[in-house]
Amino acid sequence: MELGAPKAELDLIAKAKASSDALVDTESRAMRLVLEAKGVPENRMPPAIGAYKLTDVDRGLSREEKLATARTIMFDDKYAQDKSIIMAPIAEFQRMMNARAERAAGSARDATALWLKALLAVAVLVPLGMFTVLAAFHLGIKRGAAALARVLTSITEHCATSLENGLGAMAENDLTVEVAAVTKPIQGYTSDVLGQTAQVTNTLL
Repeated sequence: MELGAPKAELDLIAKAKASSDALVDTESRAMRLVLEAKGVPENRMPPAIGAYKLTDVDRGLSREEKLATARTIMFDDKYAQDKSIIMAPIAEFQRMMNARAERAAGSARDATALWLKALLAVAVLVPLGMFTVLAAFHLGIKRGAAALARVLTSITEHCATSLENGLGAMAENDLTVEVAAVTKPIQGYTSDVLGQTAQVTNTLL
């Protein structure tokens, strides 16, 4: 792949280029005939046209014949057909590229929706956890409450911020920002209400 384009798309561009070579040759020949008919010296011609070599037959034409030949090869049916042959793979390339871009945009929208759900879960569980911490302090379960408070604070200050930054970058079509959980899970929690809250909190990490 080059510039993010699959081989199938690049092959279409290569096909269009190959077809265009004959068209460029026709245009160069016509321009050389016109410039020679007008008496323009070769060193005054555009470099590409000056480098183009006419056949002996073309060089032997009169001024009027050179102009007539240039008009013929530039406006005949073959020239129009050659142009359409070039445009066909280009149009297909544009169609494939647009379809690929639409698929990528759809994937980005799905990922954004998933992260929004995760952020909503954090927004709901963090206040709930803090409420449980306060209740635990009143019940005298200080050690477990302190661990839970430490983890919830870390989620709020670090993980949620990282998630927010990732969503912001995704909204700008930037998928390079990494979202990582830096908070360590709670270890050795009990089976009471505080322990159950710790278990739910660990599922966020």
